[in-house]
Amino acid sequence: MSMKKKQSKDNSEVSVTLPVVNAHAAGIDVGSRFHMVCVGQNKDKSVREFGATTPALHDLCVHLQAHGIRQVAMESTGYYWIPLYWMLQSYGFETIVVNPSDVKKFRKTDVLDAMWIQQLHALGLLKSSFQMDNFGEALRTYTRRRRTILQDRNRQMNRMHKVLVLMNIQIGVQLTDLGGAGGMDIIRDIVSGQRDPKKLVAHIRKGVKTPHEELLKALQGTWQPSHLFELKQLLQSYDIATQQIKDCDREIECLLEHWCTENDIPPPDPETPPTKSEKKATRGKNLPPFRVTRMLNQMVGINLLNIGGVNGGVMLDIISETGNDLRQFPSANHYASWLGLAPNTKISGGKVLSSTTPKRTNRAAAAFKQAANAIGRSKQHPLKPFFHAIQKRKGWNGAIGATARKLAVIYYKLVTENIEFDYRPIQQSEEQKKTAALAKIRKSINELNLKPEDIFISAA
Repeated sequence: MSMKKKQSKDNSEVSVTLPVVNAHAAGIDVGSRFHMVCVGQNKDKSVREFGATTPALHDLCVHLQAHGIRQVAMESTGYYWIPLYWMLQSYGFETIVVNPSDVKKFRKTDVLDAMWIQQLHALGLLKSSFQMDNFGEALRTYTRRRRTILQDRNRQMNRMHKVLVLMNIQIGVQLTDLGGAGGMDIIRDIVSGQRDPKKLVAHIRKGVKTPHEELLKALQGTWQPSHLFELKQLLQSYDIATQQIKDCDREIECLLEHWCTENDIPPPDPETPPTKSEKKATRGKNLPPFRVTRMLNQMVGINLLNIGGVNGGVMLDIISETGNDLRQFPSANHYASWLGLAPNTKISGGKVLSSTTPKRTNRAAAAFKQAANAIGRSKQHPLKPFFHAIQKRKGWNGAIGATARKLAVIYYKLVTENIEFDYRPIQQSEEQKKTAALAKIRKSINELNLKPEDIFISAA
């Protein structure tokens, strides 16, 4: 005997309607070969496919204008969205790029994706990702290219060190930096045909602690022709990369100079010698020229070198990745979260499930971590006590992450409030902590009725 479940009369369907925020919105599903464009929710009439070529992108924009579209939402799929984004910007559309996770849908087709993006954007449920203006995009392109060349040049240096070891030339072990002036002069002499250790060792600068006799032994190699040929080609690649880095620096300098001219800011005179802090911040073969550092300070309106731990390369990486206008981020906490430096706290039922920092690749965050690492290794810095306090609990890497977040918050406040940072409040806070700790110790001594000899015995 089978029983049928009776449906309750009170179990009626409840529908929720949302107000339309962007009435003239379109959604685009970005692809490598074509883009699917949706201007409404009619599957047969509102969705159309366009190619990825430049003429096809112009046709796409004309199609959107014909339908009265004003706002456009698109997924950030790889780097295929970039040409379309700038084309839409040039036509005057309010364009936002959204995270694919925000528009994820279980039914997966290009047409349904475009319709889903259009519907979410029309209801105002999508938020835009951080985007740079034309100047910021150009600066970021040059800086990323410069960083890529630096990485390639470092690989060439590592290979040259390997080739020298294969020829049993141990000079790379004796020198702190084989890529320094002395090491490179030795490599160039070897490639030119010099084999005499006495003449090769003459290139080493003063200050090397290794005894002269040990350096002569380290420069006696086996000189295999195959390894010499490889060393010659590696040196050529190294020199090409060095010249390309100089070209990138020249383009960055011209771009910043053009920005200064457009904003009625006199660019710094290249003949003016650098200050003590600028000289220190631009010391190194991998750092940009000091004039670039000066113009970066002019962009943000403050001297970022006062933060400490920041050099010209760190400044270039941060400003090229986040720009000098941080108003897209509502607060310093939002900025730190976007960098991936804030803990991703998950709470359920009032209980903290996890609070780990998300693993995210962000070039600006890497620059802040580089500055934090410099603070940890410095002898004196106002944030050194904070770094050591975190290090005791979470180790060196944890201290780098926490200090990098603090530096990001400091940078945000400097740029948005246009003020010079002052470390005196931090130093006063450290003094207040010491005073409070001493007061607590005195209170414990009085409560336990300890005598001076008891304290001496316990301390011993």
